[in-house]
Amino acid sequence: MLFHTFDGRLMMILHRPFENARGKLYEMALHGHELQVLRRRDDLDGGG
Repeated sequence: MLFHTFDGRLMMILHRPFENARGKLYEMALHGHELQVLRRRDDLDGGG
């Protein structure tokens, strides 16, 4: 799922359908029609 944070950053979360699994968050950028992954955000998803 793609979403914007309250401060306007574009983010993507990948949900994993396994027991006790957490989603993974990625900071994204949109350049025209190209979607780019900037970095994985372990500091926000509880996995780091």
